Amino acid sequence: METVETHSANDRKAISCPVCGTGSLRLKFSRVVLGQHDADYCECETCGSLVVPNVDWLADAYGGDRVDPDTGTAQRSIICSLFIRAMRYVGLVPRGGRVLDFGAGNGLLVRLLRDQGFDAWGFDKHTTMTVCRNWQLDAMAGNEAGRVDMITAVEVFEHLVDPHDVLQSMVPALADDGAVLLRTTLYDGSQHDESWYYLEQAYGQHITFYSREGLRKLAERCGLQATFLPFGFHMLTPRSGKSAGGLRRACLFVLSGLLFSMARGIGLCDCSRSSIDKTMITQS
Repeated sequence: METVETHSANDRKAISCPVCGTGSLRLKFSRVVLGQHDADYCECETCGSLVVPNVDWLADAYGGDRVDPDTGTAQRSIICSLFIRAMRYVGLVPRGGRVLDFGAGNGLLVRLLRDQGFDAWGFDKHTTMTVCRNWQLDAMAGNEAGRVDMITAVEVFEHLVDPHDVLQSMVPALADDGAVLLRTTLYDGSQHDESWYYLEQAYGQHITFYSREGLRKLAERCGLQATFLPFGFHMLTPRSGKSAGGLRRACLFVLSGLLFSMARGIGLCDCSRSSIDKTMITQS
């Protein structure tokens, strides 16, 4: 299967909402990104997601001379690996299950999951997984990992030019009762404005921001259903797949919270220092 770009030199020129696929877009506010590019942030009248419809700076945003703003990758990978462990405890992913991390970056999450006993692999078209190079795949489907029990995409979907194409490319790689686990901060038009920290206009890489309804509609377009889990995680599953009902969600909240607390006790799962470092990089 052909690989899918997370970003592209062709950038984006959207007429309708790239999340729900049908909604008209109305201007919410404008900002300057990367200190030089004018960006219109538009809200979908159908699903309420926030998108930048016209993007022509991604080659600049991802250029080799740019300072990497992602200081939180280590703590984020630890948090996600512990959350997936809790998912295993409540039966949402099998013990030793096959996991594929989409947009794996340096491969740290893949390494942590393999250390927990998962058969974890990574896919990232733009980066070499230096931490876990031997388990980096060249394609989403038709690869040596086979069909997988879970695909993770952690802080990835806000970068996507065409989220529908990317999510649709994941579906054939899933086992019959597999799941896609996302982590991206959801947009709420009643609370978020041009001062929202998640816009990250200094770096120009965040261009698609999903409302709850938008994520539901995106999942439906790909034959999936969305379940909103604790701690900012979202699970997309086939309609006949595993369910994260109220009791499972409650258990997941308790177990993952306990794991996070134990990790914080030894200095992990604390993003305060990485946030300070990111501010320092931005201001330098």
